Amino acid sequence: MILTILTISPILIGLMLILLPHVLRNNIAENIRNVTKNISLGVGVALFVISTFFSITSLGGIEWLNISLGDFQLKEEGISLIPSIGTSWKLGVDALSLPMVWLTTMLIPVSMLVEWDAKDSHYFHPLLLILEGAMIGVFVVLDLFVFYLFWEMTLIPMFFMILMWGGEDRKYAAMKFFIYTFSASVVMLIGILIMYFYTTSPETMTGHTFDMIVMISNSELIPSVGLRHLVWLLLLIGFATKMPSVPVHTWLPDAHVQAPTAGSMILAGVMLKMGAYGFLRIAVTAFPGSTVVFTPLLIFLGMTSLVYGAWVCMGQTNLKRMVAYSSVSHMGLIFYY
Repeated sequence: MILTILTISPILIGLMLILLPHVLRNNIAENIRNVTKNISLGVGVALFVISTFFSITSLGGIEWLNISLGDFQLKEEGISLIPSIGTSWKLGVDALSLPMVWLTTMLIPVSMLVEWDAKDSHYFHPLLLILEGAMIGVFVVLDLFVFYLFWEMTLIPMFFMILMWGGEDRKYAAMKFFIYTFSASVVMLIGILIMYFYTTSPETMTGHTFDMIVMISNSELIPSVGLRHLVWLLLLIGFATKMPSVPVHTWLPDAHVQAPTAGSMILAGVMLKMGAYGFLRIAVTAFPGSTVVFTPLLIFLGMTSLVYGAWVCMGQTNLKRMVAYSSVSHMGLIFYY
């Protein structure tokens, strides 16, 4: 239940804070707008306290040396969302996801404080809450259909944060951010659907399931070696663009520079790590053989990102652009896992 609260409550509260002023009377709506950022910060702090508590209490039960598919803590399952296609509300955290959940809940209240006096804060701070719930959802869901929904949901708040509160070239940066990341996620979706159609589940109308554990634990999920390699490459494109890795990194410097400070913090602190998390959780774990085959490609991409990002970073005079290229550089290390 704790993971459901961490995931759903910020999304629902954020939506309510945005929508309620438009359906209530003027005086009540104005009162809600005046306290929106206080409520948002209170929710953010409460979620951080909850995540800190269960992180501390779960330390002893987690296999910290197994980040591929360990024993999940606080596992929640049993709610079937769309039974006919085999998607369900299934959550859990392990050594790979727990640190990211805690990091997300820690960073959001800090981001709110940094942009405390942002214009139209009655929109800005609820968007941060919605973004928080979506990012936590990416890290805790164990169903690839729901995973993809949360993955796409993270794009919407960040897009509007750049578009409405960004710098002079915010429109260009927001569109570039959306086009790059959305296009890459569509490629990733193709890979996920191929994985789905190779699963077997007699309990669904389609005979397949989006259960991540079922998919990843089956070493022979896709019999064809060539098709396994293709799916691995599709997943790599989707996750590498989010990290980002050279050569699909060019959206990040523009987004970093034009985004408000809170947006830049979240991009560097959490959203880029979503790409690394997805790559390790799904691509590497589901297709270890393909990962070995394409190790030279990973070494090339990692080394190129590492050296190129660091080299360009040293020539920057804009702090945000420097952080962007340094992020490209250090995310290149992920491919050496």
